[in-house]
Amino acid sequence: MAVEKDKVVGWIALSHTLSRATYSGSVEVRIYVDDSFKQKGIGYKLMQEIIRIAPKKGIWSLYAAIFSINVVSIKFHEKWGFRKIRYRERIDKDKFGKW
Repeated sequence: MAVEKDKVVGWIALSHTLSRATYSGSVEVRIYVDDSFKQKGIGYKLMQEIIRIAPKKGIWSLYAAIFSINVVSIKFHEKWGFRKIRYRERIDKDKFGKW
């Protein structure tokens, strides 16, 4: 979690999304940085720390589910070595109500 002047301005979370034991080391990454604190290295520091501690927690695979319109997030994750592995359709609508 990133805090500035007693305000949470960013966070990162890992979630197991598959219940089978064989997938226990594969987790989804979710990251958030407040709009007024973007481009200040907060996302970088949060991701750096998660990547550092993940193996110590038995995590060997990180993935992210990102809407295709969120180009900034896609590019951010790609800088960390994430790559597009599949495209899912009609799973959820984006904030504009589009599939």
